[in-house]
Amino acid sequence: MNDQERSAATLESRDYSTGPFVNPRVSWRARLLNRALQTFVKRRMHNLPEIPALRRFMLKTDARLAAPVSGDIDVQTMKVSGVPCHSLTRRQSSSRTLLYLHGGGFCAHTPKTYNGFAARLCDAFEANALLPDYRLAPEHPYPAAIDDCFAVYRYLLDQGTDPGRIVVAGDSAGGCLALALMMRLRREGLPMPGCVVAMSPATDHPDNSPDLEAATRNDPMFSPEVLHLFASSYVPRPEDRTNPEALPLNGEYEGLPPLQIHVGSTEALLSHSARAAAKATAAGVEVSLNVWDSMPHVHPIFHLIPESGQAIDMMATFVRRHLP
Repeated sequence: MNDQERSAATLESRDYSTGPFVNPRVSWRARLLNRALQTFVKRRMHNLPEIPALRRFMLKTDARLAAPVSGDIDVQTMKVSGVPCHSLTRRQSSSRTLLYLHGGGFCAHTPKTYNGFAARLCDAFEANALLPDYRLAPEHPYPAAIDDCFAVYRYLLDQGTDPGRIVVAGDSAGGCLALALMMRLRREGLPMPGCVVAMSPATDHPDNSPDLEAATRNDPMFSPEVLHLFASSYVPRPEDRTNPEALPLNGEYEGLPPLQIHVGSTEALLSHSARAAAKATAAGVEVSLNVWDSMPHVHPIFHLIPESGQAIDMMATFVRRHLP
């Protein structure tokens, strides 16, 4: 077993409940957030068995969770290769481009939340951003979302954007799409971005998650039923569940760009991050897996907790190192 294989085996087999963690302690704001999510979000989502009801609930929470967009950033809507997008442009000059792929279980989009979060990333990365409003399941199951994300990335290349100056980032379902996009780019023979940042990525089908019942018991946001509803809506055909462009844990990771992952220690999707990091490490990819003690799903998006800013600072350091 070589060093890469040993590192990969350690990543996959480690007990993440005992650390080491990125954060030495959990802030009181994060503890309060976890209680609120457990009480008002997890229970409510569990009792909403259909996608339309889940969408309405998520849109209602959108404005409450959204960070304000800085006055130094201009937000415009546009169509890119037929895909609706939000374009975020800094008033200061920016040589980097952020392609941000939003989460929402492949089934929902909360634009206020994501514009506010992407604006924070733009400031931290010194980048302009493009956020595809990709087609949603179940009306548009796989491969609609990845087709749209690929079309927007290809547009950036066609416009002369240096791929080495692009960072692709995404959270949850968007983290899945960020990694799936790398699989599509390799198949198409197109250049990879400078780096990838994935927050709490969903990389596999819930049926393949070890001990999902126990994992969701400690997760402040998701029940097994909600995770299965999202996954079955996006990838309804069993034959697609082994396709790496649908669920990227199935893919080969050789040749992928440097990858940074952030995930909470009590997340149901923790194993998705650990297994993806292990595969990438075994393939020789530079991987930074950051496990945060007791942080909820996609904790960087919650701007009122200090751990959010800490994670964004780590992402910015990573991006600047690979896109100097």
